[in-house]
Amino acid sequence: PINREKLILIDTGCVYHMKPGMGRLTAVHLPEREFIDVPYSD
Repeated sequence: PINREKLILIDTGCVYHMKPGMGRLTAVHLPEREFIDVPYSD
């Protein structure tokens, strides 16, 4: 995820779970800007 003053990107490639470093589902809790992520699951 990317967390900048005016930009939050949470695309962590859940649909690409077969590729190294990808495959997590990510959410952000606002206004705290806290990232929550879970691994891919069938």
